[in-house]
Amino acid sequence: MSVDTSANEKVLSRLQQLCQGLATSQSLDPQMIKELNDHVSPANTMSVLVPFLFRDVQENSILSSSEALSLMGALVASEPTLFLKPTSQAVLEEVTRLSQSTTEPLCVSSELLLVIVSQLRGEDVQVADNATTVLVCIARRQGSVFVEQVMPVLQHLWRESWQQLTSSSGPTAVHASTTCVRCGTAMVELVLMEDTFMRVALAAGAMSSVTTMLTYDADPLLQLSALDLFERLASTQPFHPSRTQWLLTSQEGFPLRTILSMAGVSADDSSSGIPDALLGGSALRVVARLCKLLHWDTTSAVAGHDSHFLLTSFHKALHHWDEQTSGSEVDRFTMIDAISAFASASDEALELIISDPVTRYAWLSFQSAARSKLKAAILISVAHVLDPSMVVVENTDSWTPRPPSDAMTMKLFACIGEANSSTFRGDTMELLLSLVRSPIPEVRLGVYELLRAVAKMPTAGQVLWNHGEFFPMMLSRDMEPTKEGREAKYAIIQSILSSPLNGLLSEELVKQLEKYSDQGPHYKIVQNWDVATE
Repeated sequence: MSVDTSANEKVLSRLQQLCQGLATSQSLDPQMIKELNDHVSPANTMSVLVPFLFRDVQENSILSSSEALSLMGALVASEPTLFLKPTSQAVLEEVTRLSQSTTEPLCVSSELLLVIVSQLRGEDVQVADNATTVLVCIARRQGSVFVEQVMPVLQHLWRESWQQLTSSSGPTAVHASTTCVRCGTAMVELVLMEDTFMRVALAAGAMSSVTTMLTYDADPLLQLSALDLFERLASTQPFHPSRTQWLLTSQEGFPLRTILSMAGVSADDSSSGIPDALLGGSALRVVARLCKLLHWDTTSAVAGHDSHFLLTSFHKALHHWDEQTSGSEVDRFTMIDAISAFASASDEALELIISDPVTRYAWLSFQSAARSKLKAAILISVAHVLDPSMVVVENTDSWTPRPPSDAMTMKLFACIGEANSSTFRGDTMELLLSLVRSPIPEVRLGVYELLRAVAKMPTAGQVLWNHGEFFPMMLSRDMEPTKEGREAKYAIIQSILSSPLNGLLSEELVKQLEKYSDQGPHYKIVQNWDVATE
């Protein structure tokens, strides 16, 4: 798109006149503003003015950064409904552009930083969101130097808003609560970028603001927002050591004990905790994400922690939550996600889950899983515990898949049937072969995913191979009508052929499997429809 240089020059000339008038009379000439708006839109005006905000103070330009900032503030103050959103959008676009440049300067004065952060307390949601994105873009370009500069500014605004929140009521308190959440969100978005940024925030005491919001019982909606921030901290990859260590520290003053208490583990570590009626579900989702942190290779981050305390506490949270929930489908999905995440952490975690009837049945039982998607979720969650490499993870160089031991794999596989013994006589293979004939594609795909994971296991794989119906089902070209199902079956065949134990199979069976593999997943036997004639 071509730029009308002459038009921009006219806008710039008018801005210079406004700036001179502002310096002389400390106010803007209404007539000049009217003439400006008559000839150009506020968006175009700001697209010309905003780039001067980020110029080097030493640079000899038509408008200095301080003059541009003063003029921008005066224009917005004169007609907020006209100029606020275009200004916010222009700042976002310019900072986004400069953050990707390696040659153009991106200078942010302390005065400009205060103005950007102050947008977090405004009424306009989009403007506030833009301000957070602008801070992230600047941090991406300038690094920890900027984070050290912005954290105290965010903390100052947060403390002002917190004081308002705790000393007022009504709309004033609601607005202050919103501002606290926005400040916390900006802090979280910054620390998620780099481990260095998290260390800066911890050194500045900024993360205590997020923890404080979590404990403020007078404002449950604020607590829910804080839990959302903790879920983001616990789930955003790549995981960083400082963030992981802070999240998993169980000492007083850290968030872990508060989150566990909300999820049903009492402060004195007894077994009588009750999940918070309003916050328990959100707290459990955070616990689920924290469980996954235990599966990540964080030796250096969690070496100083009591891993037994973490495992037993997370298990208690899952146990108490299942006892207290209504059993709705949403609750069940949440439980499946949380339990499987915890079970994947280690053999000890998996043993805690399957040895406890409450958590075992909450995870593996189909009896209350009336909907096909729920059954599929159960099957897939077990598959991902048995074979963590199935899970698609960003930045895989920081992820160390750790499948359970052979003994625990066999124990979990047997528990699937035992949890459904009233319908399938307690035999896991009978259960899976029954489900693979289901008319529901989601259920069949869940079975295939689990069979593929089991086929890779040295001992459990033999359980499949020794069942008389397994290979006829796998080699049949007629049983699976869907493209996704045929590809899933093909993946199982590939897993069997690549298994070191395929030498235990008969030569004839190996030939059949290799023929199936060579023909591909979608091969169909061609029928000869020629009619014999005399």
